[in-house]
Amino acid sequence: MKAIVLVLSVLSALFVGAATMSEAAEFQAGLGLDAKQEKQLADAADTILTALKAAEPDYKQIAADVAKARTVANALLAQAEQTEAAKAEVPKLPAKSPVVVPPGCRADTVRARWKEQLWLRVKSVYEVLSGTIVSKRPQWGEAIGVGWRHRRDLTKRARPTAAALREAQVFALLLSRKPEVIRVRRGEVLFEDDFSKGADKWHLYGPCTTTKAKAGGLRRKNKRVRHADTMMWTKQAFDGNFVFEFTFIANNGGSKPGCLFAICGTPVKKGTDLSVSCGVTMDAYNHGVHAYHFSMHRGLTGICNGRKVGTGLHLIGSRTPDPCPKVGTPYKVAVGKWGGLVFCIADGTLQHVYYDAGTFGPALEGGSCGMRHWGGTDVTYQDVKVYRLVEAEVRK
Repeated sequence: MKAIVLVLSVLSALFVGAATMSEAAEFQAGLGLDAKQEKQLADAADTILTALKAAEPDYKQIAADVAKARTVANALLAQAEQTEAAKAEVPKLPAKSPVVVPPGCRADTVRARWKEQLWLRVKSVYEVLSGTIVSKRPQWGEAIGVGWRHRRDLTKRARPTAAALREAQVFALLLSRKPEVIRVRRGEVLFEDDFSKGADKWHLYGPCTTTKAKAGGLRRKNKRVRHADTMMWTKQAFDGNFVFEFTFIANNGGSKPGCLFAICGTPVKKGTDLSVSCGVTMDAYNHGVHAYHFSMHRGLTGICNGRKVGTGLHLIGSRTPDPCPKVGTPYKVAVGKWGGLVFCIADGTLQHVYYDAGTFGPALEGGSCGMRHWGGTDVTYQDVKVYRLVEAEVRK
């Protein structure tokens, strides 16, 4: 049975949208380490998944179970890297869980997204250890950065497995603590662009044509389909609490085109600028700039992924279906942050709410907002605005 090899550029990237069941049969389970400890970890993950299926999960107990699983994962990591096992520290979180509710959203939806994050992390650990990584939901393994490049050196799966369980503990703790609902609204306008003066307010990088759209706005089209790196970043940077909003219209579709929308873009190395986000491969972006981003209208994958980049390509959320799949349809997209919380809204639906507790480096304070294209993407943007976010009501 012939395997399809998916080429990945970084350890934490995995694209399996076109994976077949023949590939699933070839995925070797486990971390290539102590079999007894790996079974213990798989059983722990299975127990947590069962607990999450309850009508009213006991998140305090789940958080405790995840903490125990982290101890085993850290022991396996120490074995893989031939070091002493690190203590599974408790992630630093507010005493009350900050349930930040963006405009037009609901508090229960925020908590539902947190539960999805928790499930995604634990399920991915279980599937990698049990060998069922490619299934109806092929991005499970992507949540811990385990892809086809790890078929030969299984021990390299240990570090992303440990990180996934730390992320799981973050969301279990958030769900277990008393919530502090913070409803936010748009405040002053920090930036706006109708593109009547072209792209004067933006840095443009990569092989892309830029023209004014006939229906209004700015049209950007990749010139080289195989080139992965085309970006536009606001010349203005933003910090504090804000939301980046715009209308997005895809002018083409198919299997190759895709887009992502980023906030808090800053160069990783001092003395460089945002041009370091572009190169021959996406690896230049993954390690060249710090940013949070959310991808959509991404070929035929049907997935909306959230990522944190700067130290690699780290998944911070994965949902289906693609919220912006149709060609020629205007979609309203919003990406924002409130403290350590990052969120994405697409066409009125809250897609992601991620709490950055430092698993993949310190939480990002601010930076430029940007759009990234690949695979011959042809897109029109209209009515870009960045608003300051403020509390909609006084908390008692």
